[in-house]
This record gives sequence, structure tokens and C-alpha cells, in this order.
Amino acid sequence: MSKNRRDSFLWRKSPHSSYYFRCLIPKDLVSILKTKVIVLSLQSGILQESKSLSRNLYCRCQEIFSQLKFGNGLTVNIDEIKSILRQENQRYKSIINNSEMKEWTKDDINQFISSRIVSMKEDSFDFELELRSQKKQKQREKDIERFLKRLEKDFEQGNYKYVEMKLDEDIEKFNLKVTKDSKTYKVLLSNYKNLLIESIRFRRDVRLGKEKSEFDFVGDGFNKNDVSIPKSTVKEQIEEISDGPKLQEVFGIYLEETKLSESTTEKTRETWIKSFKLFVEIIGNIHISQLKHSHGRTFKGKISKLPPNRNKIRMFRDKPINEVIKINKKRNGETLSITTVNHHIQHLSTFFNWMRRNFDVQINPMEGIKIRQSKSKHDERERFTVEDLQKIFDSNNYLTEIKRRKRNSKVIVGCYWIPIILLFTGCRINEISQLHIDDIKKFKGKNLWYFDINDDTDDKRLKNKSSKRMIPVHQVLVDLGFLEYVKKLKKKKEQRVFPELTYTRDGYSKDVSRWFNEVYLTKLDIKIPQRKVIHSFRHTFIDTLKQGGFRMEMIEELSGHSSGGESRSRYGKRYTVDILYKDVMKKLKYPGIDWKELEFSKTKGK
Repeated sequence: MSKNRRDSFLWRKSPHSSYYFRCLIPKDLVSILKTKVIVLSLQSGILQESKSLSRNLYCRCQEIFSQLKFGNGLTVNIDEIKSILRQENQRYKSIINNSEMKEWTKDDINQFISSRIVSMKEDSFDFELELRSQKKQKQREKDIERFLKRLEKDFEQGNYKYVEMKLDEDIEKFNLKVTKDSKTYKVLLSNYKNLLIESIRFRRDVRLGKEKSEFDFVGDGFNKNDVSIPKSTVKEQIEEISDGPKLQEVFGIYLEETKLSESTTEKTRETWIKSFKLFVEIIGNIHISQLKHSHGRTFKGKISKLPPNRNKIRMFRDKPINEVIKINKKRNGETLSITTVNHHIQHLSTFFNWMRRNFDVQINPMEGIKIRQSKSKHDERERFTVEDLQKIFDSNNYLTEIKRRKRNSKVIVGCYWIPIILLFTGCRINEISQLHIDDIKKFKGKNLWYFDINDDTDDKRLKNKSSKRMIPVHQVLVDLGFLEYVKKLKKKKEQRVFPELTYTRDGYSKDVSRWFNEVYLTKLDIKIPQRKVIHSFRHTFIDTLKQGGFRMEMIEELSGHSSGGESRSRYGKRYTVDILYKDVMKKLKYPGIDWKELEFSKTKGK
């Protein structure tokens, strides 16, 4: 629990967990609700947002407690109260986070003001009222009274600059898209005027030593400012939750739970969110009990007609989904690939299966609706042909492009080394882009070096457990000067092999991948979108070894694929680096490429 008494209703289990709302139940209601405290996840790890959410829930709790005390025989259990609070939390979160909100409803305004009533007590005193500690008590009281009178006089004269400043601060703080000429702004301004006066009076009373509990200001604010409480009663909300929580609330819980899994990356969660938002856009944020199998068919039918990257294309941006489909059909535009459609379906199916296990829901709308593809998985990405490789690593093409980048870009060294390393290791691009100097190691004192592919630091990540492996450095890389390059980095005390690459959501690979796919392959007229890309080096490496008759278990070990068969994967040890080098790497060749003409030293020319 927070040590700060003002925020005693805000609590978290650890520095990395979400915040929880905690509210003590009045003594006279403990026997009715069978518990002394309400604890509820706010589904947020952001302190400022969690403070606002918890204050709002506190206000809602007080209303529920009041209705329980004077509600003419109303009965409600603790689970029903928690369901109401979860819905309220989701509702209020959408108010403070919704970047597309235009005019608010009356309930929206009431909920926001209810929350600010409590927080005004804390933050209404800006620098003008921050009194020096050495001032005497009487002087403090005079300062407060003087500021209070000045504020009241300003209000009488129609001067609301200070109130506008406080409101504008909150609008910016909570990222609310409320314009000054909107009706919403005027209503909020009217409420803030009264709240500011009340907050200063509250602080004055506290300084005078009057007995005030931490939440007295809530009562003062409601009574004196006539801030209306939403008209829906607890009983009405209990009837509403009989349909169960809504999809957005459940999806929030799902995302929170997946954060506990180390294998789930932020990028993965973003793809889930994208699929879920698409579903809600088409079907709506319905109660989970209202889900039907037909929703899955409707979803698949509509996204199959959507153009790719619709939010990046001006003619589609900010338009309703049905209008986007209509425009795209009229122009006979490209639609989402079958693979993309199936990915959306799979993401949602995983979520609905989780929901089926954790909530009282019997169906998964996405079950059995994937689109069958005629092509096999092996055909989705193509390997580079011998002719492709000869064109890619032709010294005139390759070195000319690297030197051109030397004039126009900071990312030069990675563009030179990474494609060649990928060809001779079969690694995924981020496995190489994220390498640290310490990951280039010497094998047991021998003149044999290897790449230690690992996720031992926070900035590195691997696809799965099998991805952790050791790959011998091919002699071509040594001849081109790779070990000398690493040696110079060590002298400079660099940490990473490619320090000019910047970290993004996808790791360190973005700059090199974009250059190779969108610039270099396009210039060479090799690129086949989604099929011949930088990842094709991995397919080229694996296929070259397969066609060369190398042992399958060695290929799987080098490429980071899980070995088939229990006896191999569970009981057999990995091959040592020297065996992998002798039996595979030493024999791996790509014909028709003059590597001597591609030495790294030649990139230094003009």
C-alpha cells in the first residue's frame, strides 16, 4: 500500500505489477457484504492514470454504500459490486484515454468531475500557494484567504483565466481531445470554477487544524457544487451485468494476464490489440454472453475485403469500415492477404479460447473459420537462387550501394555485414542485429570462433528456447575482416557489434531490413513482396544444406529449430562448435561469388 495517506486506496504488489484499488467497507456493511475490503485491479501500471482511476472508483463505492444503507431493501453481494466497479473502471479509462472523443455525454462529464473532486484536494495549490516552511501559521492563513478572495473577485468580474489554466492542464495531462469552443469545455469550466473554490477552502480548514478526513472533500464537493451523480442505480447496473462483462473489459484482463508470460513480447501484444480493435469496430463492444458464431463469419467476410494498411492511405483514413470496403471495391483495390486474415482470426481465437476457460462463455466465434490456403508453408517465403546471390553480392552492386549509404546514412556497417552473416549462419535478422561484442567467442582456446546466440541481456530476445545456440564463424567472414572489425570495436570499448543500429519495438533490425528489402532488392529487380526478402537468406542457408545432403539434426541445430524425436531432443547433447564447423561450415559454399572483391576494407573508398 502506498505510504502516502492521501492515496491509501492505491496499492500494488510489486514495482512492476499493475496498480490495485483498495477500499475499506463501512463497519455497518461488513456483515452484509461478508468482507472488510474491496480490492480490484486497475489494469494500469501508470501512476498518474491509476490515481485518477482509483479516485473515481472511490466515489462510485461511496454511492453504492449509500444506496445499500438507504436503498429500501436493496440486496447486493460483493461479486456484483466488483462487476459494477470493473465496468466503471473501463468506462472512466475510456474517458481519460479516448483520443477521438468529441462531445461528451452528461454521464461522461459527471464521472470525470466526480474523480477530479478528490484530486482537486491534492493539486489545486500551485506554486502561488506553496508556502515556505518557515512562515508562521497566521501568515499561511492570510495567504490562503488573500488568494481565495482574489479568486472569488475574479469570478464575479467574469475573469476565469486561472480556472481555464487548471482545466487546460488536466486536458493535457489526461490527453483529452476537448476543444475550447465545445459544449463539453464550457460545462467542465463551470464545474471547475466551484471545485477550485471548494478545494482552497478545504486546504484552509486543514491548516486551521479542523478535523477533516482524507475524503471529506468528496462530500463537500458533492453537496456544495451540486455535481450530479449518474442516475443509474446499483440495482439497474446489477441487471445490466447479468449479460456478463463487455469484451473490452475481458480483453484488458487477458492482456494483463499475458504480461506474466516471459515469452510474450510487446510486439506480440500489439498485434493482438490490432486484431481485437478490428473485431470491436466490426461487431461492437458487446457483452460476452451476446457472442454468436455468426459474428466470426461476419468478421472474416469484412476483413477479407479490406485494403492492406488502410490507416496509412489518405482516402481510407478515419472512414467507417463499410465505407472503406465500398471505396476499395469500386477502385478494384488490393485486399488483405489470406495469411493476414488468418492471423487476425488466430489471434482472436486464442483470446476467445482463454475467455471460454475463464468466463461463463460456451462459444468461440473464430473456431473453424480459417481460410484454407492451397500453397504449403514452405512456399510462403522463397530462397534466393544462385543467380540472385551472384547479383546481390556482385562487388559493383554491393560496394557501390554501401558507399552510397556512407554519404547519406549513419547505418553503414550493419548494411555491409548483416546480409553476409545471415547467408553463412541462417540466423533471423534480429538475432544478428542485437549481438554484443561478448557474443563473438573463441572455442576452447582453439583458433575457432563462433556466434553465441542468446537472450542474456534485456535488449536481446529470441523466438523460442531452441533459438539459443552456437554457430561457428565461417571462413569467408574471417577473410572479409569480420574478426578484425570486432577487435577494433573492443578497443573502442563498444558494447554491441553494430552500435549504430537503434532499438525499436522490433529490436535492432528495422534499419537494415528496410534498406535491404525496400531499396537494395528493388534496385536489383529481385524483390517479390512478402516472399523474397532479407529473411530469404535463412531459407537459402537451410535449403543449401538440405540439398547438400548434410545431416538434418545438424541443420536444425544451426538454424535453431527444435529437433524432432524425443531421443534426440531430450537425451542427446548438442553438437560441439568444432564438430559443426568440421562437418558443416567448412563444406558450405555458394558458387559464383568472388568474396575477395567484397573485403570490408574496400568500403572505405569513396
